[in-house]
Amino acid sequence: MYMGRKCKYCNKVLDYMEEDEYCSLECKSKSERFLNYYKKWKVIFYSMILVFIVLLLIPAIKKGNGYFAAYGLGGVGITLFIFPFSTPQGIEMYGIRKAKFIVKVLALVSILLTIFIILATRYNP
Repeated sequence: MYMGRKCKYCNKVLDYMEEDEYCSLECKSKSERFLNYYKKWKVIFYSMILVFIVLLLIPAIKKGNGYFAAYGLGGVGITLFIFPFSTPQGIEMYGIRKAKFIVKVLALVSILLTIFIILATRYNP
C-alpha cells in the first residue's frame, strides 16, 4: 500500500497519480479559508497569547493570589478556541481539520481547568 503524500486538510492518503496537495476542491477551499484566517488574525493571536502567558507568570514572579494564573490559563484557552492555530508539525502530522479539533479540545480543557481553579480557590481560601 502506498503511504506517501496526504491531503493537507483532511489528511487522507492521496493517490500516487494525484498531483495536487488536496484530495478534493472542497478540501482545497477549506484549507485556503483557514490559511487566510490565519494570515488575518495571527498578530492578534500571538499578542493575546503573550499577554495571557505574562498573566500566568505573575504569581511565579511575585507572591500573590493565584487568580492571575487562572485568568492567564483561561485567556490562553479562550484564545486557542477562537483561533485554533496549530504548529506546522501538527498540521503536517494530522492535517488542518484534525489539528484544529485537537487545539479546540485542549482549549476547552484549559477553560474548564480555569473554572475549577477559580471555584476551588473561592470556596477554599
